[in-house]
Amino acid sequence: MATSALDPQTMRRLAFIRLLHQQGIEQSRSPQPLSFTSVLTFHDAIELFCMLTSERVGVDSPKGNTFVQRYFDGLQPDKNDGRGVILAGRAGVKRITDMRNAFKHANAWPGAEGLEQSRADAAAFFDENTPKVFGIEYAAIDMADLIPQEEVRDLVREAAAVESSGSRIEAMALLVDAGNAVSREHLGQGRDRTSFSFGPNLRVGLPLAESDIARMLRSLDGYGSVVHEFAEQIATLTKITLETQHALRVMTLGVDYHAYLKFLRLTPIVNYSINGERSVHHPAALKPTAEDYAFCQQLVISMALRSADIQSHLTTTPS
Repeated sequence: MATSALDPQTMRRLAFIRLLHQQGIEQSRSPQPLSFTSVLTFHDAIELFCMLTSERVGVDSPKGNTFVQRYFDGLQPDKNDGRGVILAGRAGVKRITDMRNAFKHANAWPGAEGLEQSRADAAAFFDENTPKVFGIEYAAIDMADLIPQEEVRDLVREAAAVESSGSRIEAMALLVDAGNAVSREHLGQGRDRTSFSFGPNLRVGLPLAESDIARMLRSLDGYGSVVHEFAEQIATLTKITLETQHALRVMTLGVDYHAYLKFLRLTPIVNYSINGERSVHHPAALKPTAEDYAFCQQLVISMALRSADIQSHLTTTPS
């Protein structure tokens, strides 16, 4: 079918569908029974795609007794005066629909092989039908359209462009930059720092190493043999405080902390010097996959959306 240019609203809806699909992929890789909900998510994403497709091709109320009949039969051009589309992937969508109905309505748990098949069927459905209906590749749907913060949105888009060029490590580093930008908004700056900060940041040069603390204590009288133990305790408490503060800051953003730790493990370290020079450091063993990139991209988008929601609640309306 001939396709016209996509308007911004359609792109945003496609971006949400792709984000929902990505969430289903992550759910499907969770341990059972947590992975079972992926079947529901895959089906929801496919249904939203089919509904958007019916609008796109001008068939408002496709007919059919079942989900598969409604969209795979009801959208065919020969039943709609030439309007419509022949969707690919009927067998795969029927498998997902049957598994979803059995799980949701009969409490029949899906097995590991079924979940793996559903993940493959959903991916094939989107890959084959997106260019057919919307005239773009599925991978070209820009999920950054969902991000309300301009700085974060630009960084995520830049990361996607760099990823497409083959520089995945730098793309992951840009996602780190985007995540840091979300954190700055969430925590606030200076006097505008929010209660989510759990105290100020330690200034440059701190925390002191245990040896430095011990050296400073030895310059004082009366400590004697307890200097080393005291220095160790101060250094340990400082490390605990820093890690606790960091974890609390992440959790107040509504981000799953285990997912955030995975994000840190998959991404390089990005540092900025006092004069603003940026450097990226990563071990040679760090070799992120396309799936790793998708996970990190989704996490940053979720962080941005959660931060925007929190900020909307914190903003007071003048009376």
